[in-house]
Amino acid sequence: MTESRNVYVKRFVIIILLLLITVSANTESRSLKPASTVAIESRKVSQLVEALHQLAAYKAAEASDRQPSRVSPGGPDPHHHFQKN
Repeated sequence: MTESRNVYVKRFVIIILLLLITVSANTESRSLKPASTVAIESRKVSQLVEALHQLAAYKAAEASDRQPSRVSPGGPDPHHHFQKN
């Protein structure tokens, strides 16, 4: 009786292992990108960052060259700064 039970346990374990192998084969991870593709993408990111730095420097230089086109009044504006009695 114990021999037949051992046979059933062994079959059960084998079936479970086969099921696990089948399930794991269906959930393969995707392959890694080739190193050349990673290097190209890295270079593109570096170029983009450099272009953004150049744009920021250009905008900062442009902003420092600006002068306001209007002249501010010498004192407080009487329309906006009056005392209510």
